[in-house]
Amino acid sequence: MPVRTGPVIRIGVNELHVDSPNYFQEITKVGSRFYKEPNFYRGISYPSSSIGLVDPIAHRIRRQVLHPIFTASRVQTIAHKLQSKVEHLCRKFDESVSEDAPVNLYAAFKSLTMDIVSEMIFGESFHVIDSPGFQHPHLDALHDAVKKAWVFRTFPKLGWLSLNLPDLVSSTLFPIPIIELGKVCRKRIDQYLDNRSKPSKESRSEILEQLLDPNAARGHAIPNAYDLNEEALTLLTAGNDTTANSMIIGAYLICTHPLVLERLVAELDTAFPAGEGSITFEKAKQLPYLTAVLREVLRCSNPLPGRLPRVVPPEGASVDGIDLAPGVIVHTSAYLLNRHRSVWGPDGRDFNPHRWLSGQHQRLEKHMASFYRGARQCLGMQYVLHLALTTCLANMSKQQPGMVRALGSLLSSGATIYFPNNPLFANATSRWSAFAEPKIAVVVEPASAKDVATTVQFASKHNIPFLAVNKGHGSTSTLGAAKNGIEIHIRTLNQVVINADGKSASVGGGSYNQELIDTLWNKGKASGKFFLPTLTMMLMLLITASGSCACVGLMGAGLGGGLGRYQGFYGLIQDNIVDADLVLANGQTITVSDTSHSDLFWGLRGAGHNYGIVTRFTLKIYDSPVNDWYFAQFVFTQDKLEAMVQQVNKMMNNGTQRKELMNYFIYAWNPAISTTDPVIVFTIYYVGTKAEASPYTKPFFDLGPVFHNDSSVPYPILASATGLGDEDFSCAHGLNRIQYPVGLLNYNVSNTRAVYNKFKQQTVAVPAFNLSTVVFEGYSLEGVKAVPSQSTAYPHREDNILASILAVYAPNPSLDSTAVTWARQMRDLMHAGQPGRRLNVYVNYAFGDETQEQVYGYEPWRLQRLRELKKKYDPQGRFNFYEPIKI
Repeated sequence: MPVRTGPVIRIGVNELHVDSPNYFQEITKVGSRFYKEPNFYRGISYPSSSIGLVDPIAHRIRRQVLHPIFTASRVQTIAHKLQSKVEHLCRKFDESVSEDAPVNLYAAFKSLTMDIVSEMIFGESFHVIDSPGFQHPHLDALHDAVKKAWVFRTFPKLGWLSLNLPDLVSSTLFPIPIIELGKVCRKRIDQYLDNRSKPSKESRSEILEQLLDPNAARGHAIPNAYDLNEEALTLLTAGNDTTANSMIIGAYLICTHPLVLERLVAELDTAFPAGEGSITFEKAKQLPYLTAVLREVLRCSNPLPGRLPRVVPPEGASVDGIDLAPGVIVHTSAYLLNRHRSVWGPDGRDFNPHRWLSGQHQRLEKHMASFYRGARQCLGMQYVLHLALTTCLANMSKQQPGMVRALGSLLSSGATIYFPNNPLFANATSRWSAFAEPKIAVVVEPASAKDVATTVQFASKHNIPFLAVNKGHGSTSTLGAAKNGIEIHIRTLNQVVINADGKSASVGGGSYNQELIDTLWNKGKASGKFFLPTLTMMLMLLITASGSCACVGLMGAGLGGGLGRYQGFYGLIQDNIVDADLVLANGQTITVSDTSHSDLFWGLRGAGHNYGIVTRFTLKIYDSPVNDWYFAQFVFTQDKLEAMVQQVNKMMNNGTQRKELMNYFIYAWNPAISTTDPVIVFTIYYVGTKAEASPYTKPFFDLGPVFHNDSSVPYPILASATGLGDEDFSCAHGLNRIQYPVGLLNYNVSNTRAVYNKFKQQTVAVPAFNLSTVVFEGYSLEGVKAVPSQSTAYPHREDNILASILAVYAPNPSLDSTAVTWARQMRDLMHAGQPGRRLNVYVNYAFGDETQEQVYGYEPWRLQRLRELKKKYDPQGRFNFYEPIKI
């Protein structure tokens, strides 16, 4: 039976639940004709209270009466009173600490909010904070009332009876403590009314005075003492429960995210230095990170629980094409709306204050359902809640010990720790792809391998996520699972030392492709030798296996294989690793090689992201076979596609092309050449001279490119000469890049046309995608295939071509789903060009939704061996943020 999914489900005979942020905006907007469902509100609240009033006109009048009290400016006038209560509560906490006694935070926060709200209502608080252990009958009454509300929600007539029968009858039939609290409130109101003629600024009740003012709003009738009591009880219950629950959830979320706490403490320490007075609401509300934390607390804590029903107006309504009849009861849930993927993204269920600092806060604020919205929005109590949360949680947070300070004391003097307010933070956390990027709370720049080990040990001990980052080029979506963690920025570990044998170099884990190429080339020049008797100098130009894109971290690429221009000579980057110093999940440092931890050395080469952080490795180096490389770059219009691909197949000869020869081509838009069709940019690289390359380049010159460029250049500038240099667009950070790869044996000519057509179709339909490319990499394979497949964890040595779609666009959450779907379809279309062949996915380009077999190989023994290594070296999954092996 087919299953229909959508934002609307039936939950009763005449009741629907709608999970749609846009529709929530529609039913709650000012002027909306959706009205309160009477039975629900009569069952949970007093009929004459601001919450219980069902009639829209009566509710509007009551709201106009009370609204001035709860404006931000009016609440600010009582800030000093609230702050004194927060400080009083913190002193109670200090007393418990000095006595080594535990504190019931739930009861403590309930006591605080009870005293705050009762003072606002009656002009004087109940002084619940002073109760031993924060236990008080009034709190018990409210707790019981909240529990009973769920019963009355299901059986609204029982709720109506309990709230509307005379007290004597109600207390007999429904023995609930709220009735006794009601008597206390009635006594307070009577006392206040009796004493109104005796002015006292300190005991003035803003709420009661506003309700007793006949001119507070047009049509306002002064409530009698009975109705005043109903309003007081309603505000006392709603204000206490929502505020206290948010505070306890906020305290829990902050304390269970230690790096959020650490950053918060750092901001508070700067704003409120020790010994310079109390934390004030006026100043605290201006702190950006504290504000972001509080917004996220309110989103996650859901002050308004359950579903709030509204009734479809007489003219009917429509939801996503579904017509709703008049009188249908429609429910919405703040919990679901505050986590809806279309608004909050894939991490909508996570506590992530960073989302409010991304420049999207106004859009996100619009969709916050915590206090409902529009004319029925919670009557200003959010301002009281903001004030209480700000001052209380800020005071509590500032008293916590600094976890990162503790880490700092363990690191070497050369190590650096910094937070997002440091100018260095943005550069250290910037990534090649902004899509599903990790959320970093603090950066550690180690000065040594020991600093890396110390940080890992510390983070593991305190259950803090951590991630080693070099150039930030990894783009798999699994990186997005790293939230509020430590980035170990290993760029500082970039030393290169040529070993005495002249055949290898010791390379730091923070080195990257162009840096290593330049360093070896220059060190080779510096170590030139004199030969007698001519006394001529021979330059030893040194090279090694490295990636093709200048800006990629060398070891990051090597852990997944490491394709590159010299692989026809020397194999993949990983094939040239002699040994590596590896920091394990427990902080232990070991050296892996063929003779030391050989099992892990096998897994490191092809699946190494799963097992540790490489701080140093020994890499084979070679005398350069030539001083200059030759390249020829062509731009073809789409009508030459089939002829060009046929020539490429002929040149590659099923993966047996000369080791000196490689090619690379892309589909891309170039408006300078064509505004109607993408072009094909094709590049041939040759380790040798132009004359030696001529037999391979001539057929492409003969095809008649609309543009060509060819030259012979020293190897270190080859990448920048062909658009893959450090400063080129291919290395630019900050854009979303959705990548889906597929390994091919050769080019299916008709399939490459189908791929081209689909690429054009989508980039025309969505112009925001016009930075995207389809990439085909045809490296020489002699050195790769010379290495036995079983000798390393890298599983795809039989592939001759690496093809991939790179969907590129400026960050825009509304386009993410479209981009991912399109990119996956493009990958599937490319794979369809080799019928019967299983999908091979290069781990360094993987998106993150592929199967383990597609990424790590289909041989059962291979996956079993990788899983056993994972169980042995990372059983708790500390290194699970980059294409994790599942155990």
